[in-house]
Amino acid sequence: MEYKILVVEDDPFLRSNIADILETENYKVITAENGSEGIEKAVKYFPDLILSDIMMPKMNGFEFIEEIMKHDELSSTPIILLTAKAEQKNIRRGMSLGADDYLTKPFQIDDLLAAVAARLKKVENVKQKTKALKDEISSKVPHELRTPLVPILGFSELLLGEENLDQVKEMAQLIHKNGKILHQKVEKFLLYKDLIFIKDGNRDKMKANNPSTLSDESVRYSLLGLESNLKATERIKADIESVSFDIDEFFINTVIKELVENALKYSNIEKEVTIKGIKDTKNYLIRIKDNGHGMTAEQIKAIDAFGRFEAKNFYESGLGLGLAIVSKTIKILRGEFKIKSELNKYTICEILLPLN
Repeated sequence: MEYKILVVEDDPFLRSNIADILETENYKVITAENGSEGIEKAVKYFPDLILSDIMMPKMNGFEFIEEIMKHDELSSTPIILLTAKAEQKNIRRGMSLGADDYLTKPFQIDDLLAAVAARLKKVENVKQKTKALKDEISSKVPHELRTPLVPILGFSELLLGEENLDQVKEMAQLIHKNGKILHQKVEKFLLYKDLIFIKDGNRDKMKANNPSTLSDESVRYSLLGLESNLKATERIKADIESVSFDIDEFFINTVIKELVENALKYSNIEKEVTIKGIKDTKNYLIRIKDNGHGMTAEQIKAIDAFGRFEAKNFYESGLGLGLAIVSKTIKILRGEFKIKSELNKYTICEILLPLN
């Protein structure tokens, strides 16, 4: 496979040298002399890897990365920064914006080729795992969607010949219930499909125009759509310290809803589920606990595995797609997601989110 590499460097001599070195290794090289031209070339050619200088006219390397991250189709492209300054603040800033590695000028040819090869190897691994995930979803989605679809079609067919109004109403309710289940499954698959193409740590993809607030009231409101037979209103005990995030409330609410729904489903209908939110100066901790079925160590590992695209183990564990959505969302938000559980006793899910 011929990899495309975009080199963004304002020094014509260095730009030409890098291009010659990479072309000798059979890479296809596209060059740009500043960040502004680099954006144009990136959008046009969709490179597999980007090498970018930091100090450039018109648009510097930091601004260039920020613009790249605004394009969904480019945001997962690995970026290696070329810098004459080995200052930690420059390196940290570049990494925080989305860069994957850096080389300090002047660098050796071997160092350049090693860095490029390492990043492209990861690109290939991601492509293979993404293909495996697509294949896995292709084999699972038809079954997942067919399950609620069968009663929808069956009951609607019976309705066509039914004259008893009570039975008509009962069948209509079952059709409506299974229609909602089908809709929820489709929405989950579509959400996860979007999440897997966002690079871990690319928090800007989930930012809100206005701060969103997490509180007892907002949590209870987000849980209103849960099935009535779960008795969410009676069973949930919430103690949420109010906090503001720069993240779209949809993502925070989705994480909480998925975890609470699992806690309600996999614990005794008479037992309560507790939600606690604790704020400190830098982070916010969300802890959700149930006294239910619990999970094995293998099942917990499977959640993490699915987050890395190994879907087969996850589906076989029977945990559903919700926890995979939670795991991936937390990684994008640069948070931590931990599960502590003892089989047939309890499960505690903890989420630690940076406030900024």
